[in-house]
Amino acid sequence: MPDLVQDKRTRSIPCPRGIDRRAFIASLIATLSIGMARNAVADDAFPVTIDHAFGRTTIEREPERIVTLGWGGEDAVVALGKVPVAMTYYPYWQSGIAEWNEPRIGASKPVPLGGMIDFEMVALLKPDLILAVFSGVDELAYRRLSRIAPVVTFEKGPWLADWRAQMRLAGRALGRAELAAQLIARTEDVFRQLRRSYPILQGRSVAFMTNFPLQAGVDVYLKGDRRLSALEELGLLVPPAIRSLGKAGGGRYSVSLGMETLPDIDADVVVAWFQQGLDIALIQQPILKMLPAIREKRVVTLDTPGEIWSVLVPTAISIDRQFPHLAQRMAEVLENARK
Repeated sequence: MPDLVQDKRTRSIPCPRGIDRRAFIASLIATLSIGMARNAVADDAFPVTIDHAFGRTTIEREPERIVTLGWGGEDAVVALGKVPVAMTYYPYWQSGIAEWNEPRIGASKPVPLGGMIDFEMVALLKPDLILAVFSGVDELAYRRLSRIAPVVTFEKGPWLADWRAQMRLAGRALGRAELAAQLIARTEDVFRQLRRSYPILQGRSVAFMTNFPLQAGVDVYLKGDRRLSALEELGLLVPPAIRSLGKAGGGRYSVSLGMETLPDIDADVVVAWFQQGLDIALIQQPILKMLPAIREKRVVTLDTPGEIWSVLVPTAISIDRQFPHLAQRMAEVLENARK
């Protein structure tokens, strides 16, 4: 597909050491081209019945008017060759649409949705499918939405579905389970390539945290959370100090820790999002320097919209687009730390 080969964002992805650049880019393009197959058709017979946390949902025919709620659901829909009629608005991009979805969505202009469910707006859109796989939908909201259209939610609990579950459930709901399986397999292959390319990451510990202006501490993500799990797929390990904080579950995916605990949550490499950037965070809160990783420059900060959202909401597409660069940055931090 010439438009993908010419895409400047694809050209800007750094090639991992030990892999031929053309072969690596070709692999990524293959992933994206399959994920954005414009002429994909349903490969499953309808009706389709899907089990989830609130029961069973039957979809009688191939959906055409799809509403996605929560985070990242539109990535799976777009990757499977559809464009939602409404999706969550992402303020970090002027269009409200992630950079990896803009070429495929084009002029379709899905209706932007906020964090709170606007039931009236959803009803006015007359959807034939509502996807809320990575969301906080509760049973009451599910019942209200089910009066509008078939609803597919998470299988285990709110905000727990990982990128595989999101793609798999979307694939079943759209009648494109085979294409979804191909996308999952190709994304897993990207992880395998990165593990081979960066042996320095293997077995090293990683922590993921966020900090907001004037916050009296940091939010540390727990073992089992989909964000931390995606980093583990690069061959990294969760350190004992973070494992001791508990596991993600029941809507709990992180814990807020006071500044006095910072020395206890160190890791070989720390991935962090400081909402206003690390430099400003350190000016506002110099106590952040208590974190050994900050003092020793073992922190990889998420600075661009693509970097931020690919880690906060890892999906098959965002992983393919952003994790090669993220893995390279983490490897460079670890290489510099041992000099």
